[in-house]
Amino acid sequence: MQRCAPSPGQENPASLDKCRYVVEELGFDACVDRRDPHWRDRLDEATPDGIDADIENAGGEILDHVLSRINTGARLAMCGMIADYSADPAQRHGIRNLVELVEQRATARGFQVADHIDRFDEITGELAVRLGDGRLRHERVVLDGLEHAPEALARIFRGDGRGKILVRVAPDDATSSTD
Repeated sequence: MQRCAPSPGQENPASLDKCRYVVEELGFDACVDRRDPHWRDRLDEATPDGIDADIENAGGEILDHVLSRINTGARLAMCGMIADYSADPAQRHGIRNLVELVEQRATARGFQVADHIDRFDEITGELAVRLGDGRLRHERVVLDGLEHAPEALARIFRGDGRGKILVRVAPDDATSSTD
């Protein structure tokens, strides 16, 4: 299986670029584009032996499909549910395959960074070391000027770019004014 090839008819070069980056540069085994009309098939191909661990940010139908593929003893860190954040509560997707947690004796646990505030100094120190020695890499796009905020937001929703999209509202050496 080509681990980052688009499905027939998939026309999103930004998504293909992200998947290539994840596989070829970051060393992941596979990348599945959630916008690919055949993402379920792609996820199945990428996980022929099932799923042992999931860091869940999507929710919705993606989480449902992940649940259908979990192995016995799987662990799920529930970090986000973006599929349902802006939905009317009556229109939320819900979880249809929740029974899989019981059948597979899996564990799902909510995770929020704020729960670990007492370890911020420790982890920021460790992350700084990893950034310095190259074990941790990140990408970002910086747009200069608050007037570019709408463009940054549009790029986020389109899925353009890799990593963070930031808007710098003032130069790094700017000083605050007390006028």
